[in-house]
Amino acid sequence: MLSDPVFDRATIRHKLIEFKIRWRGHIDQWKAENRPATESSHDQQFWGDLLACFGVNARDLYLYQRSAKRASTGHTGKIDMFIPGKVIGEAKSLGIDLDKAHEQALDYLLGGTIPNSQMPAYVLCSNFETLRITRLNRDYVGDSAEWDVTFDLDEIDEHLEQLVFLADYETSAYHEEEQASLEASRLMVELFRAMNGDEADEAVGDEAPTTPEEEDERVMRTSVYLTRILFLLFGDDAGLWDTPHLFTTFVRNETTPESLGPQLNELFRVLNTPEDKRPKRLPGTLAKFPYVNGAIFAEQLDPEYFDYAMREALLNACDFDWSKIDVSVFGSLFQLVKSKEARRGDGEHYTSKTNILKTIGPLFLDELRAQADKLVSNPATPVRKLEEFRDSLAAHIFCDPACGAGNFLLTAYKELRRIETDLIVAIRQRRGETGMSLNIEWEQKLSIGQFYGFELNWWPAKIAETAMFLVDHQANKELANAVGRPPQRLPITITAHIVHGNALALDWTEALPKAVGETFIFGNPPFIGQDTRTKQQLEEMKAVWRRKNISRLDYVTCWHIKSLDLFSTRNGRFAFVTTNSITQGEQVPLLFGPIFAAGWRIRFAHRTFSWDSDAPGKASVHCVIVGFDRAHEPRPQLWDYPNVSSAPVAVPVERVINAYLVDGPNVLVQKMTSPISCEIKPAVLGVMSRDVVLAPARNDTVPIQEVSVQTACH
Repeated sequence: MLSDPVFDRATIRHKLIEFKIRWRGHIDQWKAENRPATESSHDQQFWGDLLACFGVNARDLYLYQRSAKRASTGHTGKIDMFIPGKVIGEAKSLGIDLDKAHEQALDYLLGGTIPNSQMPAYVLCSNFETLRITRLNRDYVGDSAEWDVTFDLDEIDEHLEQLVFLADYETSAYHEEEQASLEASRLMVELFRAMNGDEADEAVGDEAPTTPEEEDERVMRTSVYLTRILFLLFGDDAGLWDTPHLFTTFVRNETTPESLGPQLNELFRVLNTPEDKRPKRLPGTLAKFPYVNGAIFAEQLDPEYFDYAMREALLNACDFDWSKIDVSVFGSLFQLVKSKEARRGDGEHYTSKTNILKTIGPLFLDELRAQADKLVSNPATPVRKLEEFRDSLAAHIFCDPACGAGNFLLTAYKELRRIETDLIVAIRQRRGETGMSLNIEWEQKLSIGQFYGFELNWWPAKIAETAMFLVDHQANKELANAVGRPPQRLPITITAHIVHGNALALDWTEALPKAVGETFIFGNPPFIGQDTRTKQQLEEMKAVWRRKNISRLDYVTCWHIKSLDLFSTRNGRFAFVTTNSITQGEQVPLLFGPIFAAGWRIRFAHRTFSWDSDAPGKASVHCVIVGFDRAHEPRPQLWDYPNVSSAPVAVPVERVINAYLVDGPNVLVQKMTSPISCEIKPAVLGVMSRDVVLAPARNDTVPIQEVSVQTACH
């Protein structure tokens, strides 16, 4: 996952100009002295200087000399430069044709040593005087490329946009999913505007309606319509129907502005009816739609009457390729369509997957990925071991108890399916099965049925449930590209379990089944402090904490206590994004005392950084991420931030991470009402003229009474 870029484009361009001047000097000197510039003598310095222009410290990332097998010979060689998932680099001596370097790089990629999860998007070749950069089509490595450009060293700053991926900027080709998701949200905005007008506005985030009854009736109906239309648009382009673009054909050829609303309602009814129970004389196009099942089309809606502009907005949406969207961020975009402020910002509000992965990565995903890569990359791993690990993925339970539109769940499922796909491919290769599988459903075990979410607001809960099905279908297509036919998911028999309700009132032990493996709890609960919580939230906190005095505890700490209750009878881990106040002052012993007493340790932590909220109009919040387990291994991981908006920097941990997110003794500083040393005088507040009271009979003021407060000694 990409991190935040270190340099802006202007800085990179300036550094590239310095780079080309410096290396042009080296090359001219070599030529003048008739001294050869060989691959082995100068390539590491060349790569290091080039990467430094983009803020990459090659020495820290151990990029050089990656061992890999060549497909053409089966022999193991050395890749000159390799960043997993990003780029493979090959250098040749001055004057050597770069085609040879390019072919060698592809030979390594096809050799079987590089797992799918590390397959780079780019090939970068150099003979010092010339560079060649290729953007690979990763589905067809070795056969096809999305673009390929060769240029002289002296022109390198003119090719900044082809190289900015090295700085973790995403080039136009590389961030196609993100751009498609933003364009999709704009199309939904236009459809919403056409149906409701531009002034329709609904609160989102913490202020969103918690029940359909609280929602404006018209906006609610539009919301359900948009959810269903999203499903149909995605189905058109992602292969949900046997007939391609079936929904688009239906809208364009069989409806008019006047008939579209009733026709859509009839389509919704058909999609909720099994084929054998449909009318025999059902028109042909409607009859071609499969039975969907699931709750998405179950509710009978009053007809929506469309006009010309509304139908045109729908047709514009039909013309877009919905298979390109990134469903894991689209949930947020779709939720915000209802906010007037978000619509006028073109929907450009979405949860960063980078931030989501800061939570689920070190909690479970990084470990599972590393284990899978180790098994897949070792040719001696028996099929039985690969199958056992694949099956173990289906034994876990994953839950976000404040799931919103499902971003954490969607990202977790998408990444876990990629791990499973790599294992399935490796299993088939070990067995010598090179053809397309006819029984892929027997091999694919991971299920959206293992994923649970609790959500207070009804609209995001609906979006999360729908989006989980769509991301499952995307994952099935990726699997089909590798091994054969995708698993059949229609009619829907397995869904993610999105519970619409108050997570703090739910009994988590009843809502979540016991897992054969582990239960993983994660997410981003509401940020509500002492000064902003309502009376109802205060009562909820007292019930969860089982104490009358809540003190300065943040609302988010209730999710920690609910997790402790859940894990008192099962194995697992948990991690939450929270405000950084939980690691400061009075809250620390109150929260971390019970956690440590129950046998938990801090498995990983991110110190204070800025987390941008999805909700429009909200300021960014200074957050921490703290993950917990009851194990002794692996060594705890800690990240710090030079400033709240910068990229994380790993901090070595020699002992433990304590409650203050420091590598040090696990000491909790308790609040005291008297000094711990008799040599220290009690502290007093003194006079604070922060208010005045007018005496009724005199035209003067009465100062606030002086208050003496004893504080803890430090």
